[in-house]
Amino acid sequence: MRFTIKRALGNTTQVGLVIVLAIVCVVILTVAFQEFVTSRNAFGIDFYVYWLGGRAIFLDGESPYSDEITRQAQLGILDRIAKPYENQHMYLNPPYGLIPYLPSFWLGYSWAYAFYLALNFVLLAFALRFAFPAAPIWILATVFIFYPVARGLIMGQLSLTIGILFLIVHGILTG
Repeated sequence: MRFTIKRALGNTTQVGLVIVLAIVCVVILTVAFQEFVTSRNAFGIDFYVYWLGGRAIFLDGESPYSDEITRQAQLGILDRIAKPYENQHMYLNPPYGLIPYLPSFWLGYSWAYAFYLALNFVLLAFALRFAFPAAPIWILATVFIFYPVARGLIMGQLSLTIGILFLIVHGILTG
């Protein structure tokens, strides 16, 4: 009985330390990304649309599907209104698609995108280690250079976050 209790406390302490380490990594990476990347470059087209839609619904109480949000997205991405044959940059997902981006809506865009990048880098690294604990580190580190992962990070796509959740579920089911 004591062994089980001691082991459970050890796991709880270990999980707590991992969470604290993850939070510290996210904070450090957010500041680094904002300072060296997002303050100088505006990319993350998909993230920008989510960010505008989330700010509309949570801060302004407006619909993320409104024409005004679409117009703001077009002006922010293209510096003009999109032509009819171009991508309209509308928010098209259901409202629950904004949940992964929730913490970023109260930040300015460069800080919000830096936070998104940092959070996804850290979550992906921890999720990969959790899902595949026996895999060599160098294999896990190379996942960031694969096109779908790199594109998901650069564009700010929801599919990357969903993939991270799948890795976590895989780690829970196989661990």
